[in-house]
Amino acid sequence: GFLAGGGCSGAQPPAQRAAMPSVRFLYNDENREFVLSDVSLSMTVQALKQMVKDKWPSDLKTQPPDASHVRLLFAGQFLSDGAHLKDVPHFAAAETTSVHVLVLPPPSESKAVTSSTAGEKTAQASAGRGGASAGRCQCVIS
Repeated sequence: GFLAGGGCSGAQPPAQRAAMPSVRFLYNDENREFVLSDVSLSMTVQALKQMVKDKWPSDLKTQPPDASHVRLLFAGQFLSDGAHLKDVPHFAAAETTSVHVLVLPPPSESKAVTSSTAGEKTAQASAGRGGASAGRCQCVIS
């Protein structure tokens, strides 16, 4: 599946896990993935978002202006900035944890959307980022 290794069979309890070998980030807008291996379970999600921004592949068209424009999706949930990775259920259940990355548009693009309803804003923002599927998770969980 697209979100590989998300099962929890054989997972150690959080207290027994010190560090995670690697996190695979899936960036669907450009059909790319990249891996960070220096992630610690003691990190906050905000620290992980900053690491993602700092180590973002330079060859991707979209570059997050700062960590606040990075959203991380794991197991169907957006991760909260203040949460510690060790407290996210099943985050290190496998040798490699897969996380989807979304990059929010810069403030200038956000202000250009002037529609009155949230649905219209979402449609316009998606269209501005490359089509109807941009920004939507297309996970297959098996």
